Amino acid sequence: RGRDFLLRILPYHDLKDQSGGLVVTFIDISDLIETRKRLEGLASKYSALVKHSLDCIGVITSSGRILELNRWVEPGIGPDELVGTYLADLLADDRQKVVFSDALRDVYDKRLASFIQLMLVGEDEQTTYLEVSLIPAYEPPKGLPLRRDMVVMIIRDVTAQVKQHQQTEMTI
Repeated sequence: RGRDFLLRILPYHDLKDQSGGLVVTFIDISDLIETRKRLEGLASKYSALVKHSLDCIGVITSSGRILELNRWVEPGIGPDELVGTYLADLLADDRQKVVFSDALRDVYDKRLASFIQLMLVGEDEQTTYLEVSLIPAYEPPKGLPLRRDMVVMIIRDVTAQVKQHQQTEMTI
């Protein structure tokens, strides 16, 4: 395959600011174009993974506000309804809110992923058990702005497993 170049043509001025012709510059941008194509391919693959994942995958701020969400764990609630709300407001009780807040604080203070178990109580008073991973947002290369107030969260509904475990314990 051939190479890609950026062509720049600028006027040439001498010390007396007289136009003395043109300066033609060719800049090899082949690597830049190839990198862009690879990044677009990766973005497309990751977008498909998030879109089709059975897990709830989203981005939240340091205060727990939901910025993005691919789906929600409770039926009948669309992700768009939850964008802009606080995850803590959806939790079952104050104890759950403290567990979530402590884990979120740890993610920011230590810049390490955190894994917690939480409960939601829906409008129908049904309890949903969750496993939540909180992962610090990607740190960009030097020189690019960093949004330190974002965390990726992955939420898995484990209600069926918890209820099965509870029933097993009751029969023993």
